[in-house]
Amino acid sequence: MVGGVAAGAMGLTWLDAPPPGSTWSMVTAVATAYALLAALAAACLGGWLVLQGRSRVASLTLCAAGVLPGLLEPRAFVATFMLVFAGLLASSLPTRRPR
Repeated sequence: MVGGVAAGAMGLTWLDAPPPGSTWSMVTAVATAYALLAALAAACLGGWLVLQGRSRVASLTLCAAGVLPGLLEPRAFVATFMLVFAGLLASSLPTRRPR
């Protein structure tokens, strides 16, 4: 959840204005900001999936939420690296078997 909150905060910041010293267009800034806000929602979903015992789906969700904003703007990895780490940790958890 901490990684999701960090990504959401960075997304809200980048919606107002692009990062200082940036040479990229405002379209890229807005797209990256919305991707970071989507990462916040995906982090909440991934955390819920881990609690439900669906660690494989949660791992894919968290890793995707951490990588996709970074593909648009590499500086987004500053906030999303924790989501990738959480996804890797979730992949090592056992899955809950249905009763």
